[in-house]
Amino acid sequence: MDTDTFLSVLQRHQGICVLNPTGADITYPEMMQVVERNVSILAKLGCGRKNGGTLIAVDVSLGWRCIPIFLACLAQELAILPIAAASGSNRTKQILQETKPALLFDRQTVQGNGEIISSAISSVAVGRHRELADVAFLLYTSGTSGQPKGVMLTSANIWANVSDILAYSRFRSKDKILIIRPLTHSSALTGELLAGLLAGSQLCIKEVQMGPLGSLRLLSQLGITILGATPTVAAKLAHFAPRFETALQTVMISGEVPTRKQLDSVRAAFPQAGIWHAYGLTEASPRVSCLTLPFELNGHTCVGPPLRQVQVRIVDDAGNSLPDGETGELLVAGPNVMKGYFRNEAATHQKIQNGWLRTGDLAAMRDGRLFVYGRSDHMLIRAGNNLYPEEIEAVLLRHPKVQEALVFGTRDGEKGHRIHAWVVGEKTLSERELWKYVLETIEDGKLWPDVLAIKPRLPKTESGKLIRPRPS
Repeated sequence: MDTDTFLSVLQRHQGICVLNPTGADITYPEMMQVVERNVSILAKLGCGRKNGGTLIAVDVSLGWRCIPIFLACLAQELAILPIAAASGSNRTKQILQETKPALLFDRQTVQGNGEIISSAISSVAVGRHRELADVAFLLYTSGTSGQPKGVMLTSANIWANVSDILAYSRFRSKDKILIIRPLTHSSALTGELLAGLLAGSQLCIKEVQMGPLGSLRLLSQLGITILGATPTVAAKLAHFAPRFETALQTVMISGEVPTRKQLDSVRAAFPQAGIWHAYGLTEASPRVSCLTLPFELNGHTCVGPPLRQVQVRIVDDAGNSLPDGETGELLVAGPNVMKGYFRNEAATHQKIQNGWLRTGDLAAMRDGRLFVYGRSDHMLIRAGNNLYPEEIEAVLLRHPKVQEALVFGTRDGEKGHRIHAWVVGEKTLSERELWKYVLETIEDGKLWPDVLAIKPRLPKTESGKLIRPRPS
């Protein structure tokens, strides 16, 4: 499948495309009319098929209005950068500075129906990126250096993954899908939005600021049948679920290894729904595998068989393939594997070796099913968010009284990891002063440690290297 085929299928859909809780629903014909007008506007702005490598940033706070922007950009073979521009965070500013998109579509440049306001665009940036010529989406994720890395996903990557997802999910036109993760997340983008559109399903995109109770109201009010979420978020929804009646038929969890307690709570809250466990990573577009059978038959670490076009290997530290049942690092290959990291060849070569994507996850294959146990490196996952110790350490070390810093995680049955930060500092440094610094300096609350302690010394090897405790 390619973009033209995808769009031609959407042209044939006749039912509801967007479930709009604050206004009239939008049908597929109505959506495609807006897409056609946006294509024309983009062409007049000089952003056409002959302008390969042009990057368009889209503020995901637009919600469902992102859809006619995304589809028009895909039709024009433009690279799309979904971004939380409305947040105004330093991370967002850094990404925009690095990528220099030709246009940024936000609430000032997009009408209430998703149509581009050409009169609100004073100029279009000239620069193009050769490396983005065949790229459909540029999605940013955090790297081990603490710097955001742009994952370049080509049209071929995206459509291979979407077609494989539909092969097992079998979304239908009568399905109602609630997307609660931001469209900066590849699972929401590929696994729910694009796959749902291709199937002609009815979609509702949650407002960014809406909490668990608001999501449950949507589930009940709109008769949602399919929900995708991390296990942590699904468990939070399950806590409040008894207050609402829902028509959920499928809960798709992904983003972290669920605990048995989380699974039990979700199953109890939505007894009529099947619980699917998907595995993937942004660099794989993202889906690698999915378990659609009952967990009782496989265990909470089973993520099902690899998708049709995906190959997997389990290897030891020397790169040798391991036999069925043995645990090692998971490698992935296939048409869904990213082109590379934007302007970061070193990181790309480190991540993709001999055509195989190194996931950094510990896994095993058993009877054709994949089991994922956690990270082989020191990345931590808390409440579905990927965190790297270096990100927090770098901030702590900027405090004038901090001399050394070490961040690590311990297992937490509710959140995945509990984040600990140890520092060595001057005698006048207090934990209260350090907490004040963290809260004022780290604007992203997802990076705040759970435990902050001042130590007389940090654990080190004989050669002086810090020893980072592994999650236990």
